[in-house]
Amino acid sequence: MRWIRYILSLLALQFICMANFSQTMDVSPVGTFSEYKDGIFHTSCVMEINAPYHVVKSVYLSIVEGMKSSPTKDLDWAFQNMSKTTGSREEFLLREEGVVYNPQSNKYQLKLKIGLKDHEPGLYTINANLKTQTYQNGKYEISFRTTQKIKIMNSCGITLHLMQKDANTSVVCLHSDMSFSWLFNIFFTEKRYKNVLEWRLEQFLINVKNRSESHHKMVKTVNTL
Repeated sequence: MRWIRYILSLLALQFICMANFSQTMDVSPVGTFSEYKDGIFHTSCVMEINAPYHVVKSVYLSIVEGMKSSPTKDLDWAFQNMSKTTGSREEFLLREEGVVYNPQSNKYQLKLKIGLKDHEPGLYTINANLKTQTYQNGKYEISFRTTQKIKIMNSCGITLHLMQKDANTSVVCLHSDMSFSWLFNIFFTEKRYKNVLEWRLEQFLINVKNRSESHHKMVKTVNTL
């Protein structure tokens, strides 16, 4: 059943993202779980990638560099299959209008036009901290967390983890927590959150997986020539 898969995937995510992560433990191949608690939407996703740690880390590093320069241009691959949706999935406008980053303070500013289908998009300035960290056990982490409220959102935090499972397999995790303003929250139900945001967070991780595995296959092909 679907709810059992969600619970198992969340448990797997909690275990592998612990500081004392064991590189030999078994991990669920893919799982996404979301819940709404105390006014905050939480989403967790865990996925195995058939590529070595160093290959996936190079993709993670490209995400960081793309965020610092021009996300919608340099990271177009990361947002594939997230637009022109059909059925119950609603169209979601997200367009970059400028980026400023200070590497000394980790302060990050992103200007975006954001809107839902049939709603006039608004221009928002997002102030946040963008950080990276490598732990002693080899876990690599990218974290993005807003430092100021914007009109539609009180807070937003997204963390990406990367760990090695074995020589040719890596594990990636994504956790997000989002709190919307009371007025926006009236219309942003759990169902709408899943239709608009949850599947896009999962798709982002799928795009990371696809890019990493594609790079790994390319390297192996070149090495065999």
